[in-house]
This record gives sequence, structure tokens and C-alpha cells, in this order.
Amino acid sequence: MSERVDIYLHFKDNAAEAAKFYSEVFDKKAAVMKYAEFPESDKMEGIDLDKVGHAEITFDNLNLMFSDVPGMEITLSNNFSISWWTDEEARFHKIWKRFVEGGSTVHEETMQTFFATLYGRIEDPFGISWLLMYNHQDEQEG
Repeated sequence: MSERVDIYLHFKDNAAEAAKFYSEVFDKKAAVMKYAEFPESDKMEGIDLDKVGHAEITFDNLNLMFSDVPGMEITLSNNFSISWWTDEEARFHKIWKRFVEGGSTVHEETMQTFFATLYGRIEDPFGISWLLMYNHQDEQEG
């Protein structure tokens, strides 16, 4: 049996900007499909066909997916966070720096905790809360 959980983020007219931002932060290419590329897009009424219908960035163990959602009221919320973890300290610092330089708000500076060698919490320019963590490989094996 195999199961998987993915994260799907909804945006109001700036999913393309989010795709570019996350691609740059994580050094991963986002696959982006505009509504105009959907089958039967000619039958979609009231939808801006130039907006993102689906975008996806693939990681080893999940997909980060997002789109512009027509007709859905989008409100920024603090009832969830995305947790990202690495066992490479240099990668942790690189990702942290890119988020901060990209306009993210730091809510908790990087620090050592009982659950992570390094941990920090930011909110990206799109209102998404990220928990970024680094754990030394030896600590994961125990």
C-alpha cells in the first residue's frame, strides 16, 4: 500500500508570481499550466485564461501545488504552516536567505531547539507560514 499527502495552495491572481518565487527559493522548476491550456478551455466562462490553472513543484516526498482560484474568496490565514526539512546545513541557510531576501517576514529567527539543530519560522510574501528546519544526519539516525 502506498499513500501520499500533497499541499495545495490557492491564490487570487498571483499564482504565477508564487511559482516563480518558490522555484527560485528551492532551485526547482515549477510546472505551470494556465487555464488556456486546459482541455475545453474554450467552454470556460468568466475565467481569465491567462491565470494559473495548476502549478506544481516536485520534491522527493511531496508536491507543492497551487493555482489561481476564480470565484473563491481568498483570505490570508494563520491556521496552517508548511514544514520544510533538510539534513544539509548549507542548504538550510541558502533557503532561509532566499526567503528573507524575497520579502518574507521573520517570525522566529533561526535557533537550536529540542526538535531541530536549526529551526526558524517565516511568512512569505504570499501570506504562507513556513517552518524551516535543519537536523544533522547523525541526530536523525538515533
